[in-house]
Amino acid sequence: TSMTELVLGIDPSLSSTGWAFIELDSGLFVEFGRVETSIDPHADETESTARRSTIANALAEIYRSRGQVNVAMENNIHGPNAETTIALARLSAVILDRLIATPVEMVHLATAKATAKRVTGGTWKGNAKKEHMVAAAARQWGIEVQNDIADALWVAETARLLLLQHEADGKFD
Repeated sequence: TSMTELVLGIDPSLSSTGWAFIELDSGLFVEFGRVETSIDPHADETESTARRSTIANALAEIYRSRGQVNVAMENNIHGPNAETTIALARLSAVILDRLIATPVEMVHLATAKATAKRVTGGTWKGNAKKEHMVAAAARQWGIEVQNDIADALWVAETARLLLLQHEADGKFD
């Protein structure tokens, strides 16, 4: 039996990183979850580095638990302030580093802006509200999930459609 090719969508966050697997061909969800860590506003850099490593290592394990996997990660990194934005950028870099250290077939980056527009009909400003993303996931997959998992599902779905389009265009062998 051949294994079904999957897309792993990741919505990085310092407190609750959502992830979701969907099937490349059918778009059906396979599995989803979150990697949660506690945020200590008084954490020093060593503790922050450890938290980023915990998240990245968990995602690498999740990735390795499946066969042929394409990875899509939210890359529209922004926070309420410069410190949070830098922390999210560092987290994304550590996640990519851990995934690339494993035999990743492809890493695709999907932006929140493109995903939000496709899913909710919002503007390119990426201003779809979280509840709209969750409601759209319920309609698409018939499941109720938290907003970080809904975002991960939509990142995976956006990448899935891009992969299928590239395949149809003959850009991948």
